[in-house]
Amino acid sequence: WPLTSAPANGTITVTPVNDAPVAVTTTATGAEDPSVGIAVKLSATDVDGVADVKSFTVGTPTNGTFYTDAAMTKPVTGSIDAVNGEATVYFKPNANFNGTANFTYTATDGGIADGGSPLTSAPANGTITVTPVNDAPVAVTTTATGAEDPSVGIAVKLSATDVDGVADVKSFTVGTPTNGTFYTDAAMTKPVTGSIDAVNGEATVYFKPNENFNGTANFTYTATDGGIADGGSPLTSAPANGTITVTPVNDAPVAVTTTATGAEDPSVGIAVKLSATDVDGVADVKSFTVGTPTNGTFYTDAAMTKPVTGSIDAVNGEATVYFKPNANFNGTANFTYTATDGGIADGGSPLTSAPANGTITVTPVNDAPVAVTTTATGAEDPSVGIAVKLSATDVDGVADVKSFTVGTPTNGTFYT
Repeated sequence: WPLTSAPANGTITVTPVNDAPVAVTTTATGAEDPSVGIAVKLSATDVDGVADVKSFTVGTPTNGTFYTDAAMTKPVTGSIDAVNGEATVYFKPNANFNGTANFTYTATDGGIADGGSPLTSAPANGTITVTPVNDAPVAVTTTATGAEDPSVGIAVKLSATDVDGVADVKSFTVGTPTNGTFYTDAAMTKPVTGSIDAVNGEATVYFKPNENFNGTANFTYTATDGGIADGGSPLTSAPANGTITVTPVNDAPVAVTTTATGAEDPSVGIAVKLSATDVDGVADVKSFTVGTPTNGTFYTDAAMTKPVTGSIDAVNGEATVYFKPNANFNGTANFTYTATDGGIADGGSPLTSAPANGTITVTPVNDAPVAVTTTATGAEDPSVGIAVKLSATDVDGVADVKSFTVGTPTNGTFYT
């Protein structure tokens, strides 16, 4: 019969071989434009023990940057030390970015298991979800240009940008402009009150300058969004400046009603002042044209030697003509006159005012009566005196003739 020995012991020594760590897929979530970096956990497993995981190396993320500190002051450079198979980096999204940022990373061990070279894991994927935060719109500086005293309001474009999309811009609020008023319609019948709805980040208001104003009008305005990006409260932009240039339009001068007074039959013409106002400045008044006066004649000189012909030059919106009443005239003389500018305000054609009235009061001066030559006929040695008629004319009226004085006649005597 066969025989079997007693059991003998055998020992097999299995020498360690270093195993590469395995980087673990990771995810993180945080808000857009954070004040503190979004924490992203890196981790790895290692069959040789997590203590053998020594470091992580992260690839460049899309749409942002990795930092080693939450304050986001120290960008990641090189590898990141692992503690018990883990480490944390902090993600700063690009300004105003929201959505998904991706990256890959690897883990490297210390080669401890067999004392050999360190091994690095295959890359693992990382995904960071950046949730949107509502961003305030930005109102854009605007300019507009139009003419003084327009019949249609000067169109002023309001606009804003918004990183969340111009569709999120819902309204504009305009401040009170200098030197005029805003309207919502070009006909300037509906003044702006409250906010103005935006369409694709834009709106238009219409500016009516104050009467006769030209120059620069200023205002500020803001844009408000709908809070759509994160479902929160609407945000309003900082104020933006608006400038409206109102170009001058020539305004006609206004001739001023005038009066003058002087005596009948003057030796020096009665001075008559002509004047005009002009919203563009009296320096723009260039000349006057006077109509023919009643009961007399206008001269350019006090000596009454140069009758007025054509226009009369103005100086600072004024000029003087001299009136010579008709001989022996007293009472009221009337005339009209106009003023003409130089078209300086807008470089266009000169404008002439509406006619203004002028009134000259000529005070009476006493005129001597004129005794009229007289004749009479009668018989010698009459029983009744021969009637001799005495008479006189007077430009002031025969009623003004008060008495006659007769000289001693030849060859006889007067009786009353």
